[in-house]
Amino acid sequence: MTALILILVSAVVHAVVNVLTKRGDDKYAMRLLIGVFSAVIVAPALFFLPLPQGQAIHFLIATAIVHALYEWLLVRSYESAAFSAVYPVARGTGPLFTALGVILVFGQQPPAANWGLMINENRIGMELNPWSVVVPAALIALLTIGTNTFTDAVARVTLGVERRPEEAVLTDDLGLGRAS
Repeated sequence: MTALILILVSAVVHAVVNVLTKRGDDKYAMRLLIGVFSAVIVAPALFFLPLPQGQAIHFLIATAIVHALYEWLLVRSYESAAFSAVYPVARGTGPLFTALGVILVFGQQPPAANWGLMINENRIGMELNPWSVVVPAALIALLTIGTNTFTDAVARVTLGVERRPEEAVLTDDLGLGRAS
């Protein structure tokens, strides 16, 4: 429960910090102030942790450079676009670039997408949360049926195949037929 509370507090603080940046008159000064304030809060932890050594220092420097670029781009984005457009994109770029970096820079192979396996693994918790199995299974079924219907329609139009009379009668009865 403590972890959940910390995650929720972190999310709220993060959103508030970004709203303050967007509304601030000098957005660069606001981000600097937020960075300094964050450093002051975290600084006492340095007395209880070992200092980085070796390659870790290079990674810390690279991280600082990437973060500074992110902060600069974030402020530039807030100066030119609405918060509701910038904030979701800014929040999504971190996980996206992390995944791309791991794949492209470090050669990690992405996991194969296997929806059936996902549903099977969630089967264990079905008593606690049946939606974790029902929703993905229903979405897979809808995707399959929708894709089949769409490709069938595209094939008919491409090949010039008319509907069978019984199909036309059914769609006309439902008001879905072509207007003549």
